[in-house]
Amino acid sequence: MASYRDSMVEYGQLLRSPKLDLSMFDLNPPDPKQLFQDWSVLHCVSRLFCGLSFLVVLAISELNNFDIPGAISFLIVALGVSMYAFLLSHLPWHCVVKRSGCCGPGYILWGLVYLLGSVFMLEKWYHLLLMGGRIILTGDGMEPRHHFSTSLALGPFLFGIADLFMFIACFQASQRARARETLAAPLLDS
Repeated sequence: MASYRDSMVEYGQLLRSPKLDLSMFDLNPPDPKQLFQDWSVLHCVSRLFCGLSFLVVLAISELNNFDIPGAISFLIVALGVSMYAFLLSHLPWHCVVKRSGCCGPGYILWGLVYLLGSVFMLEKWYHLLLMGGRIILTGDGMEPRHHFSTSLALGPFLFGIADLFMFIACFQASQRARARETLAAPLLDS
């Protein structure tokens, strides 16, 4: 259990310096665990930024309406969202990077999680793009209230891409682990 807690501190330190460079888009990375780590950190920082900025804006809106309890409740929710996003990102990182897949099919299980996440987010992105040019109708008279901004579709696209590359990293790590086991098998038999 101590190693898991220690890895939380390590992951927290990684969040201080996320990166995004061309090497992260390599479909055959030299080090799949490093690729997974880079995308995991960027994914977590992005989720924290998006979630916290949204909740802070809501809290400021509540303060603007002189609703101090409402603002405090949004700040408490922001703290909970932060912890949730951190734990949701840390657990797969710990299993894939620190524990080398955690168990035999660990890479494949996490890979499937991220593949499904990618499909879900990219489908959401596609749906938002289709909706982009339409007027959103609300209210009793079904009068146009506002146009949907296609820039809102950028979030699901970026999270979908991050999930896709984390799937690729898990798949590559699984393939390499299997290749190492295959190479080591004759040595163990002798």
